[in-house]
Amino acid sequence: TQAIRHDPEFLLAFYHRGEVFYETGQFDRAIADLDAMIRLQPELAAAYNSRGLAYVAQGEPDRAIVDFGEAIRIDPQYAGAYSSRAAAFAATGDYERAMVAHIEAIRLDPKVASVYADFAKLWVTDESFKAGAGHLAVELATRACELSGWSDSNALGTLAAAYAKVGAFSEALKWAEQALATAPEQEKAARHLELDAYRSRV
Repeated sequence: TQAIRHDPEFLLAFYHRGEVFYETGQFDRAIADLDAMIRLQPELAAAYNSRGLAYVAQGEPDRAIVDFGEAIRIDPQYAGAYSSRAAAFAATGDYERAMVAHIEAIRLDPKVASVYADFAKLWVTDESFKAGAGHLAVELATRACELSGWSDSNALGTLAAAYAKVGAFSEALKWAEQALATAPEQEKAARHLELDAYRSRV
């Protein structure tokens, strides 16, 4: 804030303050800072992507989709914007377009664990997908775990959910225990609930 007072056109100050607002759940204030960035530099793809993420967190996926599309227009190789747009499409129930966006994100940057994990979640949660969806979810979540060195609680929890999708509850329990062991403190309660759910099915 002090940096912005000294220089009202200091882009990085707006960006980092917006990040702090986002991480502390002050999404409207994060959006305001990103608005300022976009006014100062309208062709900054990262600003649209970050604002889109704030819109998703605020429960406005349709507005987020517009921002992710703008980020992609500015930088067609921006894999993160495709991944973000996939999450926004999924939030609106448009799973087919979410799937296309996930595939493009992986094509552009095949080494990002979170992209595989998010794609796996799509196959786990969308009940409209036919037989075989669970097995594909296992494959994608396994790749996410490999890329993250089997130490990311999100990827491990997704792998557990994928195994549960195919009815392999012993495997689901195994990976849910790993997810709990690697989870940050604020996630442990949710991981305990997942673990209990799988334990009841073994």
